[in-house]
Amino acid sequence: MREKTSEHLYESEVPGARFLQLGLIFCRYLLARILLSEHDMAVLLEVALSPLTHLASSRIIPEDTMASFDEGIPARVLPEPTDASDRALLADVRAHGYHLLTVAGDKDGPTYTFTIGLVYTFNHPEILVMGKAEAAAHLFLNGLVRAIRGGRRFAGNQTYTDALDNSPVAFVPIPLRHYRDYIGYAMWLYRSMDFLAIQALYPDAGGTFPSDPAADTHVKAQQPILEQMP
Repeated sequence: MREKTSEHLYESEVPGARFLQLGLIFCRYLLARILLSEHDMAVLLEVALSPLTHLASSRIIPEDTMASFDEGIPARVLPEPTDASDRALLADVRAHGYHLLTVAGDKDGPTYTFTIGLVYTFNHPEILVMGKAEAAAHLFLNGLVRAIRGGRRFAGNQTYTDALDNSPVAFVPIPLRHYRDYIGYAMWLYRSMDFLAIQALYPDAGGTFPSDPAADTHVKAQQPILEQMP
């Protein structure tokens, strides 16, 4: 988390900074038009006004609710809780930097667990893992977060041979079209889809990842790859 230096921090003390931020948002919109599919672009447009609302309404931000971001990403403000679940999530983010949420499997898919707060605390994509029981998923994700806390960065479309005690982990990006259904609670924290999320993949006993057609069928069934799903 960032060091405390004053009672409050201003979004910017540079004249014209708001126009610069709006320009950056417009540039990111143009880049999204180039990189995203029509479906993902339609989903993104649903929340396109959220950064503008933030710029219009938030002038002074209490320092203990801020995180630093690179590449012109606006500082994020934690939302107000509305129930016990929200309060527990925010307490974990403030105390530990992140919260873990497990969603039980059903006929539509396996159990999965994901982080909430990595973007806020570490400016690192949120991470989701499929097919592990809650305790095993927590052990897995907590290990990745320890590495992140120590300075590691994980990105989509990359494989790291030493991500977890010399165990390989692969990461693939999670498309915007799956944010609502799979990591909607993270959207509540950031009040938008304006954050990155990646899916962590673990190999079968032979070291083959589920993205490989030769992977064990059970491991593949337990780890549907969201990027490959409609």
